[in-house]
This record gives sequence, C-alpha cells and structure tokens, in this order.
Amino acid sequence: MKKLILGSILAVAFCFPFHVFAQKANKFKGTIVMQAEGNGRTSESSYKVFEDKLYISADQYQEIIVNRDIVYGIINFSEIFTALQAGGVELEGTGKMYIKDQFIIDSVLKNTTVDYTSETKKINDFNTKKAIVKLTNEEGERYEIEVWYSDEIGPEYNARIMPYVKGFPLEVTVKDTSGEVATKVTVKSIEKGKVKEAQFLLPSGYKEVSREELGEIISTIQEAVGSGE
Repeated sequence: MKKLILGSILAVAFCFPFHVFAQKANKFKGTIVMQAEGNGRTSESSYKVFEDKLYISADQYQEIIVNRDIVYGIINFSEIFTALQAGGVELEGTGKMYIKDQFIIDSVLKNTTVDYTSETKKINDFNTKKAIVKLTNEEGERYEIEVWYSDEIGPEYNARIMPYVKGFPLEVTVKDTSGEVATKVTVKSIEKGKVKEAQFLLPSGYKEVSREELGEIISTIQEAVGSGE
C-alpha cells in the first residue's frame, strides 16, 4: 500500500476532461504491446481492443475502459478496505468503485496544437497517418510529439494513451524542449483475436463515485497507512 501508488490514481486515470463525438465503427479485435525507450530505460505496455472499446490495466489497483466516448476508471481497493476495516478504520463499502466520464477533446488541447499531415505509412499492416503535437509546459517551453496513428483501431479518441490525436498511436516520438528525441514508442507486437467483449464492460459489484469522493477515500487510506493502523 504505497502512498505513491495510491496518490497517483487520480492523476493517472482521470486527468482528462470529456466530450461526446461522432464515432465510426472499427472492427479490430486483439492485443497491442507497445515498447518505450528513453533515458536508458525500456518499458512495455499492453492494450486490449474490441472494436470501438479499449481496455488498459494501469496497475494492481486500477483498470481503465474506454467504450466509444465513455471512460470508466475502475478502482479495486477491496483488500486494502478489508485490512483497514478490520483495524477499526472507518471506510464504507467494499472498496470496489468507478468513475464515469465523457471525453472532451477541446479541453485536452488547451495549450496544445495538433497538425494533421498528409504523410502516411504502413505499421504492422495497418495504415497510419502522421500528426505533430505541439505542447507548452508550465515554464512556457514548447516541445513536440510526432505521432503515427491508425484510425482503424479502437475508439475515435483513445482518451488515455495519446489523447491529443484521433485513432490509436502505433509510433510516438517525444522530443524535449531542445528538439532532441527523449522517448521513442514503437509496436512490439499485435495479436489479433483472443479478446472477449465481457472484459470491456463495467464489472458488477462496483459503486460509482465522484472524483472528490475518491480523493477523500485515498486520503483516508494514506492517513491510516501513515499512522501505522
């Protein structure tokens, strides 16, 4: 029950506001594994796709489901709740909860511009298009992200992986403020099929909460863990 993990739940899953948009039907079903390289480190992330739905397992406590324009942040604190409740900490419920929102691309693009180019190329048999994302950090410095994305995979906006562009990002190059490449993300593997639609639906037994309620629950857990209860 590390504070770092608990404290990151809100920041990681629910940092993007939301908005309704038109969605064309995509038929791809499968698992995409992406590999990121930067700062001397290599990491992998796995994403499951079922037509216009996207599933992400963020960490041991958190799952994210993007169902067209609806985003569910699913939190499972059941083991933590059971342990703390047994120790006398006042926590109501089972610890299974979710936040539901809709994606708003206009708010995501604050201090950000996206240039959709005419360049195209094939990545793992998928047609991709190139976009240049230009962002401004808190210090007012500008940096760029080059994205090759496919609009043949998943929901129109993935809302979580690279929310600035339409489609699914199959290659991403992040440049720092000096223009040097900081991180490169590429496809490691794409496995078609072997996913079931049930995994992309909201599980039963979970209670909807607001961001404020989730924040209060995390604060209660952190205080209890910090005090050694």
